[in-house]
Amino acid sequence: MIHTAYLTTSCRDPGPFNLPQRHVTFNYITDTSKLILLHDSDILHGYGTLYKVPEHLINIRYETEFKLGECIDYRRRVFYVELAHEPISVGSTCPWYYRKNIDENRLPNVMYDVECICDNCIGQRSGRTCQKIYTYINVFRRIGCLNGIYDYSSIVEPISVGCSCVRDPKPIKTATQNASTALYHYLCQNIVGTEEHVKSIRMFNTVRDNLQNNTVITSGSFGEGLMMRGSDLDIMLVFKDIEVGEDTHTCVNANKTYFTMELEDTQPGFTKLRLVHK
Repeated sequence: MIHTAYLTTSCRDPGPFNLPQRHVTFNYITDTSKLILLHDSDILHGYGTLYKVPEHLINIRYETEFKLGECIDYRRRVFYVELAHEPISVGSTCPWYYRKNIDENRLPNVMYDVECICDNCIGQRSGRTCQKIYTYINVFRRIGCLNGIYDYSSIVEPISVGCSCVRDPKPIKTATQNASTALYHYLCQNIVGTEEHVKSIRMFNTVRDNLQNNTVITSGSFGEGLMMRGSDLDIMLVFKDIEVGEDTHTCVNANKTYFTMELEDTQPGFTKLRLVHK
């Protein structure tokens, strides 16, 4: 909402009332909604060319009209009321109400625009919000006072005409996220190696372990495909004549040694072993 102080300088409208010739800018924008504005346009999204008008000559104020209640009231109507004969502003997933847009420094002084009633879309999953749809029209605005007479110019002004349910924009990456991404790329290029390099080392370890009749498992960082300077080599040996399990009633093979796991009073990832048979 734009609010500034009223103009205090003594000035009057030109008389007889003689406004400059109305002209249309930006490919004849009058009553057509423009959701995407060209980058080389002087029209700013949601603001038009109001930035060209001195701040003290913008005094927009609003008067609410045709509002049936708050968001919760509209939710009830959408889900429980027959909406076949109600306007789209009431039955929409993003309902809106109309209001007077008033500014004595503009011609016309009074226009109608809309305000979204709900922040989030009715009946939609999270991550969707209600946003205004704008149209851009040419109006006459006071841009100054010369010799006690107001000077007018044609200005493109945004008017909200409805509300639409849109997906929330993707969050902008924080400085921490950017630093993490930069660190990842540095590690890949200078220390750890590329993704393909890591996959190759993992495949090499798997093949070598299989050739040793699955009695050795390469583990640790090297087992995960990371070959860094100064890193140690972790090897797990597999004893096929020893079995460990939770069930104490496991069928016993006289040629094997059996242990059961006791998890009480142990740290995560650790266990106590109780010898059952040797």
